[in-house]
Amino acid sequence: MMMTHSFARACSIALALGLLTPACEASNEDGDADGGAGALKPTGEGPCEEPDECAGLVCVGIATDSPPIYCTEPCDGGCPSGFYCDTSTFALVGLDFCRVGADEPPPAPEPPPEPPRLPCNDDDDCDGDLVCATFQGERDCTIPCAAEANCTPPTVGGVTIDVLTCAADEGADRDVCVPDLACYPNLSSCVDGLPGV
Repeated sequence: MMMTHSFARACSIALALGLLTPACEASNEDGDADGGAGALKPTGEGPCEEPDECAGLVCVGIATDSPPIYCTEPCDGGCPSGFYCDTSTFALVGLDFCRVGADEPPPAPEPPPEPPRLPCNDDDDCDGDLVCATFQGERDCTIPCAAEANCTPPTVGGVTIDVLTCAADEGADRDVCVPDLACYPNLSSCVDGLPGV
């Protein structure tokens, strides 16, 4: 279940990565993607709690999608039917992933009702320079920060959705990018360049 102010992969959201192929078949010692015990979940199946549950090694939580927390994969080789390559949601950390929806992305981004998430248990679940941090009891991959500018996402299509702020990690002695509570519930106050906002 998503918390109203759960973590960022908001434009850390922005946040965490893993890489594999668009195929939904993978195997491990405990089972395979065809349904054995311990099988890896294919793209579009959920819920998931961490990337290594997924054949595509990406687990995302986005409240507007169905299911809201699901396994997916990077767009490297294209996306399966019923998914499109989302290049903006986690642009700050360089993750392009296959997102549930039409074969093409929507024409203009809209602010999310709550921050997208990349669930994790510890830093090893997060790729690159990301860390597994705690915010309001939720653990998600996010970006360590030294200044507010580290949490500002890139502008995509003339629109900037800046819903993160640099604050203390509740589970460690470091600063990380977390949801900016001033943006909720009025997310339009944190969007720049969106038509009509």
